[in-house]
Amino acid sequence: NGWALTAIVVLWQFPHFMSIAWLYRNQYANAGFRMLTKEEPTGVAAGWHAVVGALALVPLSIVVLRPESVLTWCIAVMGVLACVSQAMASYRFLLDRNDVTARKLLRASLIYLPAIMMLVVVRWTF
Repeated sequence: NGWALTAIVVLWQFPHFMSIAWLYRNQYANAGFRMLTKEEPTGVAAGWHAVVGALALVPLSIVVLRPESVLTWCIAVMGVLACVSQAMASYRFLLDRNDVTARKLLRASLIYLPAIMMLVVVRWTF
């Protein structure tokens, strides 16, 4: 489970960072940073990175939350819903790359990580 938790934190960074990279693409470019959103300014690549990272979190969340009983299944479902919510925000960003969808993706990522970690703690108390 340690590796799965590590993988969650690593994969979570893709939707989170791609939204930040989009929102601050001009500032990053002015500072001289080579960002994906500067190299590929349409944002399609950033959108795909966000979607793939978010979707990969679904099976990882199930592995970490390991549903075995009715209660742990309920916890796992909440984890999957958190994943799906972030994946939907990533997909919306992919389809319509603008500051509004990027901010919504950023918010979704900021909700997802503490939510899944809280669910892990709750799950492992049972």
